[in-house]
Amino acid sequence: MESKFINYKGATLHYLKYGNGSKALICFHGYGQDASVFQPLVKRLGTEYTLFSFDLFFHGKSEWKNCETPLSADILVSALQKLTVQENVSDINLCGYSLGGKVVMSILKNSKIKINKLLLIAPDGIQTNFWYDLATYPYWARKIFKHTIYHPFWFYITINALEKMALLDKGVVKFAKSQMNNVSNRKKVYSTWLTYRKLRPTPESLANKINEEEIQLVMYLGKYDRIITQQSVEPLLKRLNQFELFMLNTGHNNLIKEVAKDELFVF
Repeated sequence: MESKFINYKGATLHYLKYGNGSKALICFHGYGQDASVFQPLVKRLGTEYTLFSFDLFFHGKSEWKNCETPLSADILVSALQKLTVQENVSDINLCGYSLGGKVVMSILKNSKIKINKLLLIAPDGIQTNFWYDLATYPYWARKIFKHTIYHPFWFYITINALEKMALLDKGVVKFAKSQMNNVSNRKKVYSTWLTYRKLRPTPESLANKINEEEIQLVMYLGKYDRIITQQSVEPLLKRLNQFELFMLNTGHNNLIKEVAKDELFVF
């Protein structure tokens, strides 16, 4: 394993390099994780692929100076181009889990680099999330969201009320509370949500790109996942000419490990 960096326009992207295969698999993890989360895939793919696993901004060692300035897909694409030169790779494949799925799909939509295969594990960003949009888009809502970092009482009142009215799944409520249970976690939620808020590839544009360039898509979902469900990815899948979808007997948090153990996993 090697630890490396890419610097571009004031941003620093840290990545871990695993394996020694001739193909490149560029990976982005989910919220609250870091680049090391893809280690289980190395045993399955490390001889065929070299894995380049990136830290998201506000995670691990990657640095983004101001979350009020949203990240653009162009910066991610330029970083990918720098990686191909820095590592001298040409056979490019992408992998994204949860929030990392949104990053990968944004790169795919905007990159002119040929992408051969796409591995999406419970990808976020296909279906618009009302609460995410409300918290990050209107200026007044962002001010309230920022205020919540130090005064979270309204968050707990709201989420408990939604749970009582059966408008939120208990698993989702548990997950949300775990991510907002102290000031440090709330700062990370705020910074991450705002930084990535402009990454919004539409299912139509993604499907067109995948179909036109005949990109091989493999998607994994968790049968007991209440964060990313089959319904939430259907707007993309129903527009694709071909894809492979696998459902595993697990929830959201253990999906990468379960994918690596899946006997049917071929990529």
